[in-house]
Amino acid sequence: MLQVSYVKSDRRPHCLSRGFAALERLHELGELIRPDAIENLLREESYNAFNLGLEYTAHNAIPRSIQGDFLVLTAPYDPVFFLHHAQLDRLWWKWQQMSPERKWKYDGVATVDSSELASTTNSLGLGELAPGVQVADIMDTNNRQLCYMY
Repeated sequence: MLQVSYVKSDRRPHCLSRGFAALERLHELGELIRPDAIENLLREESYNAFNLGLEYTAHNAIPRSIQGDFLVLTAPYDPVFFLHHAQLDRLWWKWQQMSPERKWKYDGVATVDSSELASTTNSLGLGELAPGVQVADIMDTNNRQLCYMY
C-alpha cells in the first residue's frame, strides 16, 4: 500500500486510485487533445498563447479524464504522470522546432500569482533533487545539461 503524503505532510495509506470521468465528459476532454487541436496549438506564434493553450487543453485534459490520485497533489505517484509530462515536454520541443525564433521564446508572468514578468534568467528550484537552474540553461534539450532529443 502506498504511503502517500497529502498537504501538510498528512499521511493516509491507500492504493493508487483512478476514477475516470463520465463518458460525456471524457468525450469533451478528448476534443481538447485530438490531433487537429494539438496541430492548431502548435501553430500559435506567441509563446504565451502556446503555453496557456497547452496548460488549459493537453495539460489539464488528462488528469481530468483519469481523476483519482492523478487529479490531486498525489499525481506523481501515478506512473502515467511522468508519461503525460514527457508528452507535454515533447510538444513544447515540437513548438520550438517550428521556427528558429521560437527556440528562446519565454514570456508571460513569472508565476501564477505574480505580476513579475518571466525571463530566461529566472531560477527554477528543483527541491532536494538538484541545485536550481536558470530557465536559459534548460531551454534547449540538446544542451550539455539535458542532452536529449525527441
